[in-house]
Amino acid sequence: MDWKKMGVGASIDVKLHNHVLYVLQSGAYPKMQAHNGRLLAVDISAEPPQIVGILENLGNARQLEIQGNVAYITAREDGLFCVDLSVPSNMRVLSHYDTLEYATGIAVSGNLAAISLRQYGIELIHVENPENPMFLSLLRTGEAQSLCMDGRHLYAGVWGTKELVISDIQVPQEPRLLSRAALDGRGDGVAVWQGVCYAATGQHARPAANVRNPAPETYEKLGNGLEIWSVYDPERPVRLGNVKFPPYYGLTFDMWDVQLAGEYALVSNTRNGLYVVNVADPHAPFLVMG
Repeated sequence: MDWKKMGVGASIDVKLHNHVLYVLQSGAYPKMQAHNGRLLAVDISAEPPQIVGILENLGNARQLEIQGNVAYITAREDGLFCVDLSVPSNMRVLSHYDTLEYATGIAVSGNLAAISLRQYGIELIHVENPENPMFLSLLRTGEAQSLCMDGRHLYAGVWGTKELVISDIQVPQEPRLLSRAALDGRGDGVAVWQGVCYAATGQHARPAANVRNPAPETYEKLGNGLEIWSVYDPERPVRLGNVKFPPYYGLTFDMWDVQLAGEYALVSNTRNGLYVVNVADPHAPFLVMG
């Protein structure tokens, strides 16, 4: 597959749905892009794959989730877009919801959408009718970068305070914060499977408790990695194991994500690319590729 010939270019998130690959591109850097944020629909059943649809003007796009035939797209200062995917060649915006603050992460389960905000925490929205999203509540977790839900609980990677934050969302109008677990790096992408949480961490490792006024250059490169937590008891998460990635720090756009595939965790970074971690034994994960 030659992406350059297809004209796809730099992308920030992708999702596969009904044999169509949806590619999200941010309009955050207008001097580098020829668009103001867009979603591409790529038919991967064709040989070679073909771009069959383009939806423009999605702004500072950040993350993408798909449920049914609706795409939910966070776009930082541009809020949330709900997009109809019924006809990939003719995608259209169903609604544009103005989030309370900069929208970063997105998770959708049933009629509930959770949006992580740059500083305010997590905004819960009723999306039974994606043409008219409705505010439900705000959960003050801190600077939430990414999140996931399992129906009863919400798991957020909190960037600013370097934490995994778990909340009860069974009553989404009145969410309850259950626990905070300290991460050794900026909290970002999270995935949960069978009572185990996989948390990707970005730069800035956590200094030891006895270190006062730590030198930034000592810790800023050391936070990158993957941590594994038992969340069978969401009020008392237990750290099982972790793996660190090669040291890196840069004053550039930085976002980490984690996806599970059997005994592997695929950890991606906007700057460093893809790491493959064997997590068959959550107490002793190890880096396979990266």
